[in-house]
Amino acid sequence: MFMLEHRVLRIGLEGNGEEKRARRIAEIQKYLSSSDISLVSFTNISSPIRLQCKNCGYEWFVGYAVLEKKIPNCPKCNPKIKAECELR
Repeated sequence: MFMLEHRVLRIGLEGNGEEKRARRIAEIQKYLSSSDISLVSFTNISSPIRLQCKNCGYEWFVGYAVLEKKIPNCPKCNPKIKAECELR
């Protein structure tokens, strides 16, 4: 599970900011590798993370906490999800 890996890796994150960021990107890419979603951009855990659907190419943003809980579905391929997001 991503969250457990995150907690273990967080303790072991040493070095400068760029090394931490590179490790976090690798962690997210590994987490998403079994899905239809790919990572487009990651700045830090406080900033929105840009994802892209491998099926339709749609790009959107999610928070790190959302990604930590589960792999999101594409809002364009799953219109119900998009409607729920717009209601919030």
